[in-house]
Amino acid sequence: RLYEIAENISFALENGKRSSNILTKTYFIHSDFQMPIISLTIDPNALFDPADGLYTLGPDVLPDDAWPYWKANYYQGSYYYAGSKTVETWEDYEKAVHLEYFDQDRNLILDINAGLEMTGVWSRAFPKKSFNIKTRNEYGLNEINYPLFNDNDYDTYDGLTLRAGAEDRSRTHNEIFYMACQDAHLRTDMQAYQPVVLLINGAYWGIYSMMERKDNDLIKNRYGYEDIDLIADWGLVKDGSRDEHQALIDFMNDNNVKNPEIYEQIQEKINIDNFVDHCLMQVYSSHGDPNNIRYWRPRTSEGKWHWIIYDFDWLKPVDDTTLSNYASVTQADAIVQLGYMLQNTDFRNLFVNRLADFLNTTGQPDNMLEYVDRAEQDIATEIDADIERWHTWETNSGPLEYNKWSYNWELNWIKTFVSHRPDYLFQEIVDLYSPSGTATITLSTGEGKGCIRINTTDIQTNMFSGVYFKDIPITVTAIPDLDYTFAGWSEMDSSNPQILDLYLTDDLSLTANFVPVLQAIIINEINYNSVETFLSGDWIELYNRSAHSVDISGWHFKDSDTGHDFVFPENTLIHSGEYLVIAEDLVAFHSTYPEVSTVMGSFAFGLSGGGETIQLLNSDRLPVDCLTYDDTYPWPTGADGQGFTLELIHPDKNNAKPDSWGDSTINNGTPGQPNSILNPFESIQNVICILQLISGRAVHFSVPIPDIDTNNRIGLVEAVHGLKELMK
Repeated sequence: RLYEIAENISFALENGKRSSNILTKTYFIHSDFQMPIISLTIDPNALFDPADGLYTLGPDVLPDDAWPYWKANYYQGSYYYAGSKTVETWEDYEKAVHLEYFDQDRNLILDINAGLEMTGVWSRAFPKKSFNIKTRNEYGLNEINYPLFNDNDYDTYDGLTLRAGAEDRSRTHNEIFYMACQDAHLRTDMQAYQPVVLLINGAYWGIYSMMERKDNDLIKNRYGYEDIDLIADWGLVKDGSRDEHQALIDFMNDNNVKNPEIYEQIQEKINIDNFVDHCLMQVYSSHGDPNNIRYWRPRTSEGKWHWIIYDFDWLKPVDDTTLSNYASVTQADAIVQLGYMLQNTDFRNLFVNRLADFLNTTGQPDNMLEYVDRAEQDIATEIDADIERWHTWETNSGPLEYNKWSYNWELNWIKTFVSHRPDYLFQEIVDLYSPSGTATITLSTGEGKGCIRINTTDIQTNMFSGVYFKDIPITVTAIPDLDYTFAGWSEMDSSNPQILDLYLTDDLSLTANFVPVLQAIIINEINYNSVETFLSGDWIELYNRSAHSVDISGWHFKDSDTGHDFVFPENTLIHSGEYLVIAEDLVAFHSTYPEVSTVMGSFAFGLSGGGETIQLLNSDRLPVDCLTYDDTYPWPTGADGQGFTLELIHPDKNNAKPDSWGDSTINNGTPGQPNSILNPFESIQNVICILQLISGRAVHFSVPIPDIDTNNRIGLVEAVHGLKELMK
């Protein structure tokens, strides 16, 4: 079966002249792949030369050496390499490669020169190995610019990882935990992935996961930080220094976290939400490699530690007491701090409730089994060919023979795991922290018009039932939709508040009621990507559409990053019909809008040029206004670096919907003033359109006039009717 022909063609013109660039192309002949394809073309000796090839054992491995052969060539460049070769720079273990990426329909997406290196730890010793692909100026391309992963809101990458997989023969473990992280909106990070077929020099190399790399690039893309401390698993410094992390570990072990003041100081050093969700996934999965993490912080005085998790191939048995094992180790170390933190009651309640939220929603067996089915189907067309290519699997765990039986055995194993893991975890928490047992709470929103948040999780269905612990308090919050307000709980008298702190003593049912009301403060204008010649920084404008003044002291403005939070200072009032601008950079804003006085800041974090969620929360951190804008249709696109802003077309419109917004009709928007889109006479093209509508005929000019924006049409028609009445 011939899958591919790859040819390197080089032409020399004449002596003394430069040869042409090497041209590399991939041709498919009688191939029937139904998955995206990556084709690597590389000097065969770079990978397979017995002495120097990166894929080989090499001359340093002796007959008596044990698997995984730490002196092998494939460990060059790794922290674990024990061979005698000198490895000083990336050139010593990175080889030039040509990469082509074809989507499922054989469209050529990428056609680049790059560098290739081996990656992984124990998995490097498996016959099917993983690779890192790195872009560098030396190869002619510093970064990839393409939206490779649908789940990401960015499209710039400094390379890729081609992950072969390790102990998991089913190719589903890592994949289902990524899906769960996405669907549960967990506040830890995993790499986005896409299953592909890999070819090397025309040879079929089987199923791989194309992934973004878990390095500085991911952090820059998701958080915007470039100057960071980044540490891998056993303390390997990837960037910056480990000094601050060691100082954190020392601080923990020198102080008692049960003390509320010590716990508060630790929260200033770590992103507590990210840490909780990182530990949640470690506990739920019974991760056999808890060292498979990277942790990082911005190199600033306020920089907090964050965690990246990966590689869930090796899971312990479904009844493993992972949480108890963590809880028994109360000293912190570089890898694990959960047991230390669980000594603090506030943290323990937060963690246990967050874990229970997950088990009652995304982590329910039916959901997790659906993820397994999705992961299985993603590679179903190629699994037989992959098994045929890699039927022998030298390893220190699992069956050595990789065949359909072992594949199905692993698939059934993970299905059993996700079906029963919640039961074991609920019982383990009862044994550790809730001797009174569990109770079921049932929550309903009746006719809708809002949702209910339990602890940290918003329930998006009208009816929810979940199991929680009698000895650990839970928080239930009624959250009305825009233009509705909370009107009480059906099962309680009217004095019960919108936020309930409860100890369950028995099963409980609650129904939240909501009634219409005009929400006073709304997000009215957004500047997320100024034109390059107008450096105002990002800003949003709030508008009070009510008939009374509103005190927003202590309210919060946030974007998609959980660490970004602007808190409004005391005595912040927005009077009826007035505007307030919040600027990313007050100095830059004042230099470009000197006439605007109703502005405050700086909120110090930029808004994403590719769109993101922004929200206004009250002092109880309940949503007041929330929307997710975008820079692509159906959202207006003129605000994306073209010199305009997003303006709400009418203050009574639902600003969560893209058709409620339009591009400003004048350059750089109207901060602190009525939106230009509300005034049909604000721009010459609108005036011309009005004249055309009134006269019933076209008005001709010597210069082209843009068509009226659809979002302006309603306002223009209203203005025309008014003019006609005046003309009568």
